[in-house]
Amino acid sequence: MSGKRFSNKLKFLYFLLLGITFSVLLTANPIFGQSGRRTQTKPLPAPIPEAAPEKKTPAPKPVWKPEISLKIVSNIQTPVYNRIPFPEKMLQWLRERLESSRLLEVKSQHTGSMKDAKKMAEKATEEYVVFVDLDENIYAAGTPPQLSREWDGEMWISFSVFAPQNAKAKQSGRAYLKPELLRGRGILSSRTASCYPTLTDSDYLLWQASFEAGEKIIAGFGFPVPAAKCGGQGN
Repeated sequence: MSGKRFSNKLKFLYFLLLGITFSVLLTANPIFGQSGRRTQTKPLPAPIPEAAPEKKTPAPKPVWKPEISLKIVSNIQTPVYNRIPFPEKMLQWLRERLESSRLLEVKSQHTGSMKDAKKMAEKATEEYVVFVDLDENIYAAGTPPQLSREWDGEMWISFSVFAPQNAKAKQSGRAYLKPELLRGRGILSSRTASCYPTLTDSDYLLWQASFEAGEKIIAGFGFPVPAAKCGGQGN
Protein backbone atom coordinates (compact mmCIF):
# COMPACT_ATOMS: atom_id res chain seq x y z
CA MET A 1 0.00 0.00 0.00
CA SER A 2 2.80 2.29 0.87
CA GLY A 3 4.49 1.65 -2.46
CA LYS A 4 1.35 2.59 -4.35
CA ARG A 5 1.06 5.87 -2.45
CA PHE A 6 4.63 6.71 -3.27
CA SER A 7 4.00 6.00 -6.92
CA ASN A 8 0.98 8.27 -6.90
CA LYS A 9 3.05 11.04 -5.32
CA LEU A 10 5.63 10.70 -8.03
CA LYS A 11 2.96 10.93 -10.70
CA PHE A 12 1.54 13.98 -8.98
CA LEU A 13 4.91 15.65 -8.85
CA TYR A 14 5.57 14.70 -12.44
CA PHE A 15 2.34 16.23 -13.71
CA LEU A 16 2.86 19.26 -11.45
CA LEU A 17 6.30 19.85 -12.89
CA LEU A 18 4.93 19.24 -16.37
CA GLY A 19 2.18 21.80 -15.79
CA ILE A 20 4.61 24.36 -14.42
CA THR A 21 6.95 23.82 -17.34
CA PHE A 22 4.08 24.16 -19.82
CA SER A 23 2.91 27.34 -18.13
CA VAL A 24 6.41 28.77 -18.27
CA LEU A 25 6.67 27.95 -21.94
CA LEU A 26 3.35 29.63 -22.69
CA THR A 27 4.38 32.71 -20.81
CA ALA A 28 7.76 32.95 -22.53
CA ASN A 29 6.45 32.27 -26.05
CA PRO A 30 5.63 35.94 -26.91
CA ILE A 31 9.12 36.94 -25.80
CA PHE A 32 10.66 34.34 -28.05
CA GLY A 33 8.43 35.45 -30.84
CA GLN A 34 9.45 39.03 -30.33
CA SER A 35 13.11 38.19 -30.18
CA GLY A 36 12.97 36.30 -33.43
CA ARG A 37 11.15 39.00 -35.37
CA ARG A 38 13.01 41.92 -36.98
CA THR A 39 11.65 45.23 -35.91
CA GLN A 40 10.77 47.25 -38.99
CA THR A 41 12.11 50.81 -38.58
CA LYS A 42 10.39 53.58 -40.42
CA PRO A 43 12.74 55.42 -42.80
CA LEU A 44 13.75 58.82 -41.55
CA PRO A 45 12.31 61.65 -43.61
CA ALA A 46 14.78 63.27 -45.97
CA PRO A 47 16.18 66.46 -44.47
CA ILE A 48 14.62 69.55 -45.90
CA PRO A 49 17.40 71.72 -47.30
CA GLU A 50 17.63 75.09 -45.66
CA ALA A 51 16.74 77.96 -47.93
CA ALA A 52 19.80 79.92 -48.93
CA PRO A 53 19.81 83.31 -47.26
CA GLU A 54 18.71 86.02 -49.62
CA LYS A 55 21.51 88.24 -50.72
CA LYS A 56 20.60 91.75 -49.78
CA THR A 57 21.43 93.98 -52.66
CA PRO A 58 22.53 97.33 -51.28
CA ALA A 59 20.20 100.09 -52.28
CA PRO A 60 21.80 102.17 -55.01
CA LYS A 61 23.01 105.51 -53.85
CA PRO A 62 20.89 108.29 -55.20
CA VAL A 63 22.61 110.10 -58.02
CA TRP A 64 22.89 113.74 -57.19
CA LYS A 65 21.60 115.90 -59.99
CA PRO A 66 22.03 119.67 -59.89
CA GLU A 67 18.87 121.69 -60.29
CA ILE A 68 20.28 124.19 -62.78
CA SER A 69 22.62 123.65 -65.73
CA LEU A 70 24.60 126.55 -67.15
CA LYS A 71 26.54 127.49 -70.24
CA ILE A 72 28.98 130.37 -69.97
CA VAL A 73 29.79 132.81 -72.76
CA SER A 74 32.60 135.25 -71.96
CA ASN A 75 33.91 138.39 -73.58
CA ILE A 76 37.04 140.33 -72.64
CA GLN A 77 37.60 143.78 -74.07
CA THR A 78 41.01 144.04 -75.73
CA PRO A 79 42.25 147.09 -73.74
CA VAL A 80 41.85 145.09 -70.52
CA TYR A 81 44.98 143.12 -71.41
CA ASN A 82 46.92 146.32 -70.78
CA ARG A 83 45.73 146.35 -67.16
CA ILE A 84 45.70 142.68 -66.13
CA PRO A 85 48.24 140.10 -67.37
CA PHE A 86 45.82 137.16 -67.69
CA PRO A 87 42.21 138.40 -67.75
CA GLU A 88 40.99 135.07 -69.18
CA LYS A 89 41.42 133.64 -65.67
CA MET A 90 38.13 135.35 -64.92
CA LEU A 91 36.29 132.49 -66.62
CA GLN A 92 38.21 129.86 -64.66
CA TRP A 93 37.51 131.50 -61.30
CA LEU A 94 33.89 132.29 -62.10
CA ARG A 95 33.23 128.67 -63.04
CA GLU A 96 35.02 127.47 -59.93
CA ARG A 97 32.77 129.58 -57.73
CA LEU A 98 29.58 128.58 -59.53
CA GLU A 99 30.40 124.89 -59.21
CA SER A 100 31.04 125.24 -55.49
CA SER A 101 27.25 125.05 -55.23
CA ARG A 102 25.93 121.50 -55.61
CA LEU A 103 22.74 122.93 -57.06
CA LEU A 104 24.50 124.27 -60.15
CA GLU A 105 26.57 122.68 -62.88
CA VAL A 106 28.47 124.30 -65.74
CA LYS A 107 28.16 122.18 -68.86
CA SER A 108 30.28 124.25 -71.22
CA GLN A 109 32.01 127.57 -71.71
CA HIS A 110 32.45 129.63 -74.85
CA THR A 111 33.83 132.91 -76.12
CA GLY A 112 31.41 135.32 -77.77
CA SER A 113 29.24 138.40 -77.52
CA MET A 114 25.99 138.99 -75.69
CA LYS A 115 24.18 138.45 -79.00
CA ASP A 116 25.83 135.03 -79.26
CA ALA A 117 24.74 134.24 -75.70
CA LYS A 118 21.10 135.10 -76.44
CA LYS A 119 21.09 132.93 -79.56
CA MET A 120 22.53 130.06 -77.57
CA ALA A 121 19.82 130.50 -74.92
CA GLU A 122 17.08 130.42 -77.56
CA LYS A 123 18.35 127.08 -78.82
CA ALA A 124 18.84 125.61 -75.35
CA THR A 125 16.25 123.20 -73.95
CA GLU A 126 17.11 123.45 -70.28
CA GLU A 127 20.45 125.20 -69.80
CA TYR A 128 20.62 128.83 -68.71
CA VAL A 129 23.24 130.87 -70.53
CA VAL A 130 25.47 133.17 -68.49
CA PHE A 131 27.16 136.00 -70.37
CA VAL A 132 30.13 137.62 -68.60
CA ASP A 133 32.09 140.61 -69.81
CA LEU A 134 35.28 142.02 -68.30
CA ASP A 135 35.13 145.71 -69.04
CA GLU A 136 36.42 149.07 -67.88
CA ASN A 137 35.39 152.70 -67.84
CA ILE A 138 37.29 154.03 -70.84
CA TYR A 139 36.50 157.59 -69.79
CA ALA A 140 38.18 157.31 -66.41
CA ALA A 141 41.52 159.04 -66.31
CA GLY A 142 43.18 156.81 -63.75
CA THR A 143 46.28 157.61 -61.75
CA PRO A 144 48.51 157.89 -63.71
CA PRO A 145 46.20 158.41 -66.74
CA GLN A 146 45.06 155.25 -68.59
CA LEU A 147 47.25 152.93 -66.52
CA SER A 148 45.55 152.15 -63.21
CA ARG A 149 41.80 151.86 -63.70
CA GLU A 150 41.80 148.52 -61.88
CA TRP A 151 43.17 150.36 -58.86
CA ASP A 152 40.59 153.14 -59.06
CA GLY A 153 37.54 150.85 -59.11
CA GLU A 154 36.92 151.55 -62.79
CA MET A 155 37.01 147.91 -63.95
CA TRP A 156 34.27 145.35 -63.44
CA ILE A 157 32.74 142.06 -64.49
CA SER A 158 29.23 142.49 -65.84
CA PHE A 159 27.01 139.42 -66.09
CA SER A 160 23.61 138.51 -67.50
CA VAL A 161 21.74 135.22 -67.18
CA PHE A 162 19.35 134.24 -70.00
CA ALA A 163 16.60 131.66 -69.65
CA PRO A 164 16.46 128.69 -72.04
CA GLN A 165 14.19 128.80 -75.11
CA ASN A 166 12.98 132.40 -74.76
CA ALA A 167 16.34 134.03 -73.84
CA LYS A 168 14.66 136.32 -71.31
CA ALA A 169 17.04 137.94 -68.85
CA LYS A 170 16.81 136.07 -65.55
CA GLN A 171 19.26 138.34 -63.74
CA SER A 172 22.07 140.80 -64.37
CA GLY A 173 24.61 142.76 -62.39
CA ARG A 174 28.21 143.81 -61.88
CA ALA A 175 31.12 142.85 -59.68
CA TYR A 176 33.78 145.56 -59.40
CA LEU A 177 37.47 145.06 -58.92
CA LYS A 178 37.90 146.50 -55.42
CA PRO A 179 41.40 147.68 -54.56
CA GLU A 180 40.22 148.51 -51.03
CA LEU A 181 40.20 144.77 -50.34
CA LEU A 182 43.97 144.93 -50.23
CA ARG A 183 45.67 146.14 -47.11
CA GLY A 184 47.69 148.66 -49.06
CA ARG A 185 48.36 149.61 -52.65
CA GLY A 186 50.31 146.80 -54.24
CA ILE A 187 50.53 144.80 -50.98
CA LEU A 188 48.56 141.60 -50.36
CA SER A 189 47.40 140.84 -46.83
CA SER A 190 49.30 138.03 -45.09
CA ARG A 191 46.25 135.73 -45.15
CA THR A 192 45.64 136.37 -48.85
CA ALA A 193 49.28 135.75 -49.67
CA SER A 194 49.25 132.43 -47.79
CA CYS A 195 46.02 131.23 -49.41
CA TYR A 196 46.88 132.34 -52.96
CA PRO A 197 50.65 132.53 -53.18
CA THR A 198 50.72 132.68 -57.00
CA LEU A 199 48.39 135.66 -57.35
CA THR A 200 49.72 139.08 -58.17
CA ASP A 201 47.92 142.15 -56.93
CA SER A 202 45.92 142.60 -60.14
CA ASP A 203 45.18 138.86 -60.28
CA TYR A 204 43.81 138.98 -56.77
CA LEU A 205 41.45 141.81 -57.62
CA LEU A 206 40.18 139.87 -60.64
CA TRP A 207 39.88 136.68 -58.57
CA GLN A 208 37.83 138.48 -55.96
CA ALA A 209 35.51 140.06 -58.54
CA SER A 210 35.08 136.71 -60.35
CA PHE A 211 34.05 135.03 -57.11
CA GLU A 212 31.69 137.87 -56.25
CA ALA A 213 30.01 137.57 -59.67
CA GLY A 214 29.60 133.83 -59.14
CA GLU A 215 28.09 134.37 -55.70
CA LYS A 216 25.60 136.89 -57.05
CA ILE A 217 24.53 134.44 -59.78
CA ILE A 218 24.09 131.63 -57.23
CA ALA A 219 22.02 133.89 -55.00
CA GLY A 220 20.01 135.09 -58.02
CA PHE A 221 18.70 131.54 -58.45
CA GLY A 222 17.58 131.55 -54.83
CA PHE A 223 20.28 129.09 -53.73
CA PRO A 224 22.44 129.42 -50.61
CA VAL A 225 25.97 130.60 -51.30
CA PRO A 226 28.59 128.15 -49.96
CA ALA A 227 31.38 129.63 -47.89
CA ALA A 228 34.64 129.91 -49.79
CA LYS A 229 37.62 128.20 -48.23
CA CYS A 230 41.26 129.12 -48.46
CA GLY A 231 42.38 128.34 -51.98
CA GLY A 232 39.04 129.16 -53.53
CA GLN A 233 37.17 125.89 -52.92
CA GLY A 234 33.62 126.07 -51.63
CA ASN A 235 32.03 123.83 -49.00
